[in-house]
Amino acid sequence: MVLENIRKLLKMKKICRIRFYPNQSQIHCIDGTLGCCRYIQNKYIEYNTKSYEERNEFISGYDFSKMINKLKKNEPEYEWISKYSTKAISDAILNEEKAYKKFFKTKKGYPKFKSRKKLTKESFFFIKDNIHFDTKSEYIIKIPILGNIRILQKNQLPDIKSITSGRVIKDKNKYYVMFIYDCEPETIELRKNLHVGIDLGVKNYASIYLSDDISFTIHHYKDNPKYKEIKEKIIYYQQVINYKQQINYGKLLNEYLDNHNGEEPSDKYKNIMKGKSYQTSRIRGLRKKISRLYEKLNNIRIDFINKLVHNIVTRIKPQSITIEDLKITEMLQNDNTSKLHELLQESCLYLFRQKLIQKCSEYGIEVRLANKFYASSKICSNCGNKKKDLKLSDRIYHCDCCGYEKDRDMNAAINLCNLKKKYYTIEI
Repeated sequence: MVLENIRKLLKMKKICRIRFYPNQSQIHCIDGTLGCCRYIQNKYIEYNTKSYEERNEFISGYDFSKMINKLKKNEPEYEWISKYSTKAISDAILNEEKAYKKFFKTKKGYPKFKSRKKLTKESFFFIKDNIHFDTKSEYIIKIPILGNIRILQKNQLPDIKSITSGRVIKDKNKYYVMFIYDCEPETIELRKNLHVGIDLGVKNYASIYLSDDISFTIHHYKDNPKYKEIKEKIIYYQQVINYKQQINYGKLLNEYLDNHNGEEPSDKYKNIMKGKSYQTSRIRGLRKKISRLYEKLNNIRIDFINKLVHNIVTRIKPQSITIEDLKITEMLQNDNTSKLHELLQESCLYLFRQKLIQKCSEYGIEVRLANKFYASSKICSNCGNKKKDLKLSDRIYHCDCCGYEKDRDMNAAINLCNLKKKYYTIEI
């Protein structure tokens, strides 16, 4: 009850991401702004690394922003930075400062220098000033830094008064504008005393059990024929690239041997030739095709998770949902089989959890996270007996105490649904 009252008083933040189609001058402006942000972030990392080595201290993002402002005014070498948005630059510095704070907290993931060639997705920040939605044109809106841009989904735009800020995103060769806006929390009538347990897996994506004794299984998207077809295409193109690379390398090696009277090249030069053997127009074209196919796979995964979360929340309308507090990073580190490692990464279990928590917060549904060491799969949902010798290959749970048999994942979902308070923590 207290959570519902607090939720009614607070406004929620939502995002709206729409693809737009920039002209050449706007592409030049986007690339310039992103390049400037990368340069400033790299300078911030460089300065902090030297500062720590010399004085054993780090500089805050706010202090570094003031240093950059002084350099722009006083040093001719840095005058070019003045052409770009100060808000975008300040936001880039603050993002890097957050990365440092996360590193200090977890002692993992020291911030790395940003390379244009390695980054596939970048963005910069803009404030809400000078945003204008043209009522005369169906496809034109105005945003800061870029001015008028062309979109095709104007009906999806939020109320202009509710927008607080936004970002311009470059994802490979596609461009998106993202608006962050305030909205009132949505309300739905939840079904009283209805609780749901969800067990995620890699064979079937989810086993779902409702407290009114209804259960069903969601098949994994990797079994989708379209998904399988795309993966087979990727494997085929990779084999073609490998075959062509070997032919190109053989040509380069024969050419070297002819020019050096049969003398064997050094290991260093062999590596250089292997790199050159990939640099052909045919291989670059195949790599672009593979990149587009990977993007399609990612779209299928995200679409599947979004629809699953939406159906669980808005159709079942439970009071609470219980899921396992899976530590995916630890699972991947402790896993010795490459196949299971690939399935865990492909299943996007953490993304599902984040989407579910976000969606439940919109409707006031309680999300319960089972304790890390709670063995939901090993406990009999009928009598409570714990089977210690249960293997991952055992897909049917058979209780040695009461003789109860159930699908392993569904047994875990029932245990999660009926979980006692001392075994879980409330996320919302």
